[in-house]
Amino acid sequence: MVKNEIKNRILMEMGERLGINELKALKECLDRNFYNVEITNNTAELMVQNVSTNEQLLSKFSFEKKLEGCSNKTIVQYIRETKKFFSMAKKHCTNITADDIN
Repeated sequence: MVKNEIKNRILMEMGERLGINELKALKECLDRNFYNVEITNNTAELMVQNVSTNEQLLSKFSFEKKLEGCSNKTIVQYIRETKKFFSMAKKHCTNITADDIN
């Protein structure tokens, strides 16, 4: 969990500076270099940083879809619909239940 979070933070930070092909190459490089590396979470500070706002999670989701090769139009539509849902639910996404979705 911690290892993937670190890789995602690096990719998201570089996402504004690199094109999609460079980001994919960076992801592959991180995957290779983190293979068989164990990172443990020793501090409460790092644990607190794992709690994200809906906006931060949407940003991460958008970035991951970009890496998967989704078109900008598709990503914008995903984000628009998800924001509508969040505004209706008025909850943090981790507190949304199946009843909220229904």
